[in-house]
Amino acid sequence: MSSLGALSGPDTLTFEARHISLLLTLALVLTACPDSSPVPLRCADLPVTDEWIELGTGEGSFESFAAEATLEGAFGGQGGFHVWTSLNGAGFHPGLGANSSIPLATAEFTIVDEDNGSSMGEGDLDDPLRYRTDGQILSPGNRTFLSQSAYDSIYGEEADFCDEFDDDDSGDDDDDDGELCGSALREYLEGRRYVFSATLTDGCGNQASDSKLIYLDL
Repeated sequence: MSSLGALSGPDTLTFEARHISLLLTLALVLTACPDSSPVPLRCADLPVTDEWIELGTGEGSFESFAAEATLEGAFGGQGGFHVWTSLNGAGFHPGLGANSSIPLATAEFTIVDEDNGSSMGEGDLDDPLRYRTDGQILSPGNRTFLSQSAYDSIYGEEADFCDEFDDDDSGDDDDDDGELCGSALREYLEGRRYVFSATLTDGCGNQASDSKLIYLDL
């Protein structure tokens, strides 16, 4: 028998059959393996939490303040005032990372005149919430901007509003003198109490609020 015939004999056919069987088995194993890519987190997969927040101030770090504290208005680069606003709290889901389908948390900050309910300022998160290793949130350095109506009142651009004030005790109102009128209104606004509020909502619908009475130093 030639060497060619020896290679094409029954033993060779058995080897080829085993080789084919091994390839088929490997293919079945590979197709049966589950997808190893991460599954996005859902709100239903996360534990139930007791959420809470504390409203504070501070540009670089969270600074707590007591009720009826006086908060200083910071003068911004575009000519307006804002109040530095920070949050402390826990129980919210980050909604961050490629392995999450949960949206980022959002916040709403407001400053409202206690007596008449008029809006004096509003803001939201300047950056996504920061999370510490113990699960507590930390979000310093947000800005609550004084509204245009507040600027108008402070600087006397609304003449009708200025008719109520007499700065120089002359008996005449100063609606024609914007500088004096603005000064009077600024003093008036700084003497009033405001409700400073924050509401935080995460991507799973968890929500908490906090509010404090404050005075403004402009």
